[in-house]
Amino acid sequence: MRPRVLLAVAAVLACVWGVQNVHYQRAWSDGVALWEHTVAATPAHATVRMNLADAYLSAGRAADVRTQTLALLDRRPGDARVLGQLYWLSGIVDRAPPEELDRRAARLVDAGFEASAVLDEADWCLSRSFASCAEALLVYSPSVQAAPRALRMRSALARRQQKALEAVDLAARAIAAGEPRATVELVYALTDAARPEEALREAVRPMPDALSSALLRGARAYALHRLGRVEEARQESAAAMDALRALGSVP
Repeated sequence: MRPRVLLAVAAVLACVWGVQNVHYQRAWSDGVALWEHTVAATPAHATVRMNLADAYLSAGRAADVRTQTLALLDRRPGDARVLGQLYWLSGIVDRAPPEELDRRAARLVDAGFEASAVLDEADWCLSRSFASCAEALLVYSPSVQAAPRALRMRSALARRQQKALEAVDLAARAIAAGEPRATVELVYALTDAARPEEALREAVRPMPDALSSALLRGARAYALHRLGRVEEARQESAAAMDALRALGSVP
């Protein structure tokens, strides 16, 4: 090859290398860019994707953490780090205290991710309105999806997402499967689905404990108010609050 041709080829290669070098320098100078580049090169590698989620978490990009974490759950539904990440994500989105989330995540790991432990954690998340955490635990834990308690909690989540008909279906399935406390969710969901008369008919079911009975009175008040029976709704709501105070559930 002639010297001029060799020089030309060398110049082209130098340009290509220079562009690639700039690209890699940018990637390595930024944790997010580095792991985005690595995930793009090895999309099926779970650990790499977790590192990207960690980088997003450090950068305060909660929505991107959620996307990566849910993608990981599809591949590794029982992975301790993935479920731990959900708790931290819940802390960012829902302002949950990090130390409390860390403690709960550790308990879940210690429990070996048995169905009852997952349900307890999901119930805890839901009771504190940590919807992102509860939803992921319920939807991406195959061992608990069809459990009666899970159906009740999934109904509550569907209602929060304004999916009234789905909430009605899930609550009805939970009741049929032996979860009477789902009646509370069913009454709320039926009312949201513009079926308050039906909701009142369901609100007479016996509840297994005093707390559920008080919550059902609150749901009944909601249906009465939707029907325009304001005074009855006020009385039922007051009775529900008195019962909850007696139980120490509200100040």
